[in-house]
Amino acid sequence: MISRSKSIVIEPAGEDGYYFTFALPGCKMFVSKFYDTVENTFFAVEEMRSGLSDKLSIIRRTTPTNDVNFIFCAVDGNPVGQSDAFELVTYMEIAIEHLCKYLPFASVIPPSNTAN
Repeated sequence: MISRSKSIVIEPAGEDGYYFTFALPGCKMFVSKFYDTVENTFFAVEEMRSGLSDKLSIIRRTTPTNDVNFIFCAVDGNPVGQSDAFELVTYMEIAIEHLCKYLPFASVIPPSNTAN
């Protein structure tokens, strides 16, 4: 059985393509935007892994309900994905540290069915 706790999981998004998720502390998730193919999703994962230190920017924001979340953007400024909402900034910062520490070394779990 594959552990998903420190894994990047690629999931089908129906006709919209594919996306990837990464578990964060506190039962929260980082969820990517949709990509049209599995290959482009893998490419986005690798781009994010290589860019965590200096190529991707982290945008911290407050939601209309005063929760906070973060968005990762690639070098070109396009968003890669975003986290779930957190109640406190401290929790969000812990999640960002977790993502930066573990995502570069996380195994990738491909979708079990790549047919749309």
